Amino acid sequence: MLAAMSLACHVGEPTPPSLAAPRITYKRATADRRPMSAPWTAEKDKQLLQLLAKGLTARQIGERIGMGRNAVIGRSARLRGLVFPYQARRQKRDQARRRERELKRKRETDAALTAMRRAIAKGIARDDAIVAAVEARATYQAIADELGLTRQRIQQIVAPVLGYRR
Repeated sequence: MLAAMSLACHVGEPTPPSLAAPRITYKRATADRRPMSAPWTAEKDKQLLQLLAKGLTARQIGERIGMGRNAVIGRSARLRGLVFPYQARRQKRDQARRRERELKRKRETDAALTAMRRAIAKGIARDDAIVAAVEARATYQAIADELGLTRQRIQQIVAPVLGYRR
């Protein structure tokens, strides 16, 4: 046997079937998985609330209406208007971040518009001041409102200089 094994192990030679490792195949267990059901309907919502009132568990309700346990838990929470503590914390955090981004953007725009006004007052060409304001992250609309122009006109002034559209 050893002689056969050493002969079969040379590079380029096929391994004889008697020495090859057994082939293992894996199959996904799909038989016990529940097929995706139809989305929640008003009728299913009504059934869910009735079964909850009777005191059935989420698993029992899911079996009766053809949904999974987690789907029943999530839907019942949404129907009852429950907000979990982690959701409340996430909403507060997201609102604070959004407010901070908006304030930062407003400060940048205000600073850019102030610099643009000063540059125009000093006699710098209006178009050059507009380009500088855009480079300082002022929006086309804010610049247009400041100068009494349209957003499209600001874009037309800026595009040839910066070589892009924003």
